Amino acid sequence: MKNWKIANNIQIFILVVLLFSSCNFYETEVPIDLPSPKPKLVVHSTFTPFDLPALVKSFSVSISQNAGVFDTTKMVPISDATVSLFIDGKFDQILKYSSGSGLYWSNFYPNAGIEYSIKVEKEGFETVTTNGTIPPKVAIKNCELTPFAGLNSDNLAFSQLSVTFDDPADQINYYEIMVLGYGQEKDKYRLTTNDKIITSESYYPSPVLMDADLPKRLLFSDRLINGKNHTVEMTFHANQALISGKLYMTPNLLYIAFRSVSKDYYLYYTSLLKHTYNRRSDMLFGIAEPSPVYTNIQNGYGLFAGYAEDTRSFWVDSLKVR
Repeated sequence: MKNWKIANNIQIFILVVLLFSSCNFYETEVPIDLPSPKPKLVVHSTFTPFDLPALVKSFSVSISQNAGVFDTTKMVPISDATVSLFIDGKFDQILKYSSGSGLYWSNFYPNAGIEYSIKVEKEGFETVTTNGTIPPKVAIKNCELTPFAGLNSDNLAFSQLSVTFDDPADQINYYEIMVLGYGQEKDKYRLTTNDKIITSESYYPSPVLMDADLPKRLLFSDRLINGKNHTVEMTFHANQALISGKLYMTPNLLYIAFRSVSKDYYLYYTSLLKHTYNRRSDMLFGIAEPSPVYTNIQNGYGLFAGYAEDTRSFWVDSLKVR
């Protein structure tokens, strides 16, 4: 009887092994044809009045095609679209395409308080439309720079900057602060601050993300400072070089941009920063909450928004710091 039970258990074990083996043997891949998403146009344009000594730029629009979910190629600019400009609802002109810059442009400069709209038409794509305005300029009341404010934990020099302004009362305002190499729109410094009006913004990186890149733009609303005088303090890494074992701050002309931006501008860039940091969080800590990027482009993606800018510039001399 005991031998029969052993034999029976052996038979059951063999059957289980054969069952799993057969499952693996007959495993097949079932192809699933996922429908390709319909391509859409991506529009990007930020515009500002002609106002020296701010960075002067004419009205221009970038047009490209969005990439698919699994497409790792870069978006290629579209050069044969028709871009129509409307001012306060009335047709004004067709923008010209420049092969050198890859932009559609016009030599006019927009003004605050006027609604600008564009319509973009391209064969094979839905026609996209969008509109935007430039908010009133808010002036810098005071701006102070300390070129060498100390050494950080990596023994590198950092600078300190403060920007003071009067927030207009009884209206919602949105702002942006950037520090750039003078005349170089793309050469932005990474900024850090302890100011609650900025650190309370959802995009500002959490201290948990210790290796997260600091933002190159500080965006904030006047939710906590409506109608008040306020000073924003921030720090950034100064230009520096190690020469013969000694650390020097190198000569540099800094450009401080204080922008009053539209709500669309604020929503787009804060959501873009939040999306970027959430992707970094995915890689470090697992799945983060999905964070879509805001757009005000109908039937497409991107941004069409205005800003008004006040500026200051500072010359930083060479200085041995350690």
